[in-house]
Amino acid sequence: MAGNAANSWETARWCGRDLEGSAWPVKGLPVAVSDNDRSFSVGWMLGGMVWMFASHLFGSSLAVSTGVTSVWWMAAIGGATFAVPGFVIGWKSDGEPRYEAGLAAVIAIAFAAGARGLAVLAIDEPGALVVSLAAPFAIAVAAAWLGERLQHRATAGDGG
Repeated sequence: MAGNAANSWETARWCGRDLEGSAWPVKGLPVAVSDNDRSFSVGWMLGGMVWMFASHLFGSSLAVSTGVTSVWWMAAIGGATFAVPGFVIGWKSDGEPRYEAGLAAVIAIAFAAGARGLAVLAIDEPGALVVSLAAPFAIAVAAAWLGERLQHRATAGDGG
């Protein structure tokens, strides 16, 4: 009966038990879930960073081997290779997905810049460097935001 659960909840509160902050909730009583319990997930950040770096390296290598030389196409390819991991981080992570995807993107971009030797491009064409590095970061964070929004919509639709 619904009244029994409410009475049990009130009895537990009356007896001085704090069920909302308890790590061991009483069986049968509702557990309050706070949205403030979110924490940064290093696992999602590291996994996303590896995924972003690997897909970016593959995508840019494929673009170079096929003769793509346009900065805008390289930015689009970089953005696409960062969008999917960013979306998955936002969709699946219960932590702070925008921060996780953003930090993963920054680290992956730094590794990609070191692997591809972008120092020459920074000297010759700094605008091209900014476009080709800023686009993947911005798209990864935007995709994480979209994934996070879809995750909240799915959990709200479950009745939770």
